[in-house]
Amino acid sequence: MSSMFETAEVCQEEAKKFLLSWRKQLIGAIGKDLLGLYVYGSYARGGFGPHSDLDFLGIVKPEASEVFSRVADAYSRVTATSRYAEQLEGEIVGQSQLTSAGMNGRVVIFYKGSADLMKNQYSTSVPLYSCRTYGQVLFGPPAESLIPPISESLLYNGLKQALRNIVGEKITEDTSDRRRSRIVFGIARCLASIVLQDTVTREVASSWLCTFDEQFQYVLNVAQEVRIREDLGEIVIERPRWVREVDIMVDWARSLPLIDLVGDESHSGPRPFP
Repeated sequence: MSSMFETAEVCQEEAKKFLLSWRKQLIGAIGKDLLGLYVYGSYARGGFGPHSDLDFLGIVKPEASEVFSRVADAYSRVTATSRYAEQLEGEIVGQSQLTSAGMNGRVVIFYKGSADLMKNQYSTSVPLYSCRTYGQVLFGPPAESLIPPISESLLYNGLKQALRNIVGEKITEDTSDRRRSRIVFGIARCLASIVLQDTVTREVASSWLCTFDEQFQYVLNVAQEVRIREDLGEIVIERPRWVREVDIMVDWARSLPLIDLVGDESHSGPRPFP
């Protein structure tokens, strides 16, 4: 993992080297089956830091399941050469599986150093919108050439569905601190994106939520601390309070009226926050 003491500029440059290596491995593994490779999120917006994710999307000619073994082999090779491999998160999907509403069918999911073929449980329009709007090209034509247009209404419903998925996840005493931190940031990003009518980074979402309601300052601060401390092999201070505050935040998010609006396709776009 990246050192917590590295500057954003150093992290951005090192991440670029890793992404170019990842591109080389993918092209070598699947050749002409690779149509496009894009990176989005904090890296594409110039805010990549030591504990940021490297969000990407790869688009291939056949169904993703047909290239899984070759893609997994390419990923195993690149993980042996760079610490940034564990920060790589995203999907490889067949072009025919892309729709304005999200991804259909089985896709290759990358998360925390592993590559798995599975149904994308968060197959909403949100990552496609982010990639189409803000993605940087690593290979292939501009993202909008391969990704269908996504309307404001579809993005809004995708954000609501993503939020519903997050708050619907069962949290127990055994839920890891890392998972809790991802839930916290997921809620913040979905809500901020709904209100700001755009997909936002974790950093922007955290700032927005703290401005909206100061009670979440603590839980967001600890969520960020979890990311750092986990990398250093340390534990979180005041865990009982942290667990309690995350539960409060999830219950609050579950109570918001907008979660019940999922599937209301007649709605044309974001409404004022309740």
